[in-house]
Amino acid sequence: AEYMGFAAKEGDFLDINLSIAIDDVDVKLVDKTTPTLFIAKKHNGKLSRIGPLEDKSLYEVKLYKLGFLFTPEANQPNYFLVQRLASISIIIKEESGVGLAAVLVSVSEAQRSYRSNNLSNAKGSLLLDALRPGQYYIKPLKKEYVFQPSNKLIDVKEGENAVVEFVAKRTAFTCHGVARSLSGEPEEGVTVQAVGIPSDKCHNWKEEGVSGKDGIFTILGLQSGCDYVISLKPDSTYEYGIPSRRTVQVNKADIDGVIIVVVPTDNMYFQLNGIVKTDKQFLHTLSVNLYPESQPTSLIETLSLDQVPFFFFSSLKPDNQWYTVRLESSLSRQDYSFNLSEVTFQAVGSSLHITFNFDPIPKTHEDEVTQGGLLLPLLIVLGMIIGFNYQKVRFVLQNIASPSLRSFDSSAVDKTLKRKKS
Repeated sequence: AEYMGFAAKEGDFLDINLSIAIDDVDVKLVDKTTPTLFIAKKHNGKLSRIGPLEDKSLYEVKLYKLGFLFTPEANQPNYFLVQRLASISIIIKEESGVGLAAVLVSVSEAQRSYRSNNLSNAKGSLLLDALRPGQYYIKPLKKEYVFQPSNKLIDVKEGENAVVEFVAKRTAFTCHGVARSLSGEPEEGVTVQAVGIPSDKCHNWKEEGVSGKDGIFTILGLQSGCDYVISLKPDSTYEYGIPSRRTVQVNKADIDGVIIVVVPTDNMYFQLNGIVKTDKQFLHTLSVNLYPESQPTSLIETLSLDQVPFFFFSSLKPDNQWYTVRLESSLSRQDYSFNLSEVTFQAVGSSLHITFNFDPIPKTHEDEVTQGGLLLPLLIVLGMIIGFNYQKVRFVLQNIASPSLRSFDSSAVDKTLKRKKS
């Protein structure tokens, strides 16, 4: 008989001690040589034992539970100090009691180099959770407001939800406006400034804002009781604004409805325009399309002519790129003959004028009638030939129809016909 031998040795056990009893703790034993390998267990109570293991020194112990912090003690292997994590609820309200949104709240804790910068929500509140116990410095910031208190230093205890409140008082106001081009389109990237009119209080005040894609600009920090001149900031991009300047007075309220029409310099835009010479009845079927030459199917802008033969593109800048302008029509080619033109150009200089000619020619059906008129005489002639040679045609058709006949002698057919006539 054959015997299989086994060698056994005493297993290692790993004891985990917590400073307080706590259940449902996730324990992960991570292999120090291969960190991707680990053993997952659950810990309950104050003390737990995991094993048997081949060698407990090969593993690093990590503990997890939501809302708790586990800190290993340096001089006691696998002993962990358990702390309940804390939180801070920050509430910011205006003097009226309404929550103030978009306040930048700076929170720091020097001992562990903790830093946090977050914005209050629409209700004026902000929650910071999973915080270690300690001393935290809190400071709210928002232009046009002062806060009471201006900052706060609080001691956050283990497991505590500390609540901190600030009252915001408005000290400055905002100018809301829109920048537009001469064509009425929103103008992006326009810098508008508000300069205080010289007086004992206001002569040093100067604020500015930049318009976004929708043309809207916002100038913050205007002081109540001051008069300001609203105008374009001196810039090489624009010649001037319409109106060139506007005076506003700030009286504890925002300024709304400011509109500035900007006039660009000659080198800011590439003016592309043109005309389509055609009969007025065809205008509504026409459109002019602009494409980059490198991507002929990528439409930049399309203009429908409707009742006016002129077209003006507003999407180009003098960027030295190549473009194609293409005339297109919805007319049916079954009813009209016409050619569609296109022009390729380089956006250099300040402007380009294009002229297209569109001269559709109505199609007639004379060709079809002529073909039908020629077909009828041909059919008549063919019928007469068949009538005069009826016997021959009949004989040929009979032989074709007969499966036993493969060929025939045409001279024999002629002799047979002659005998019948005689």
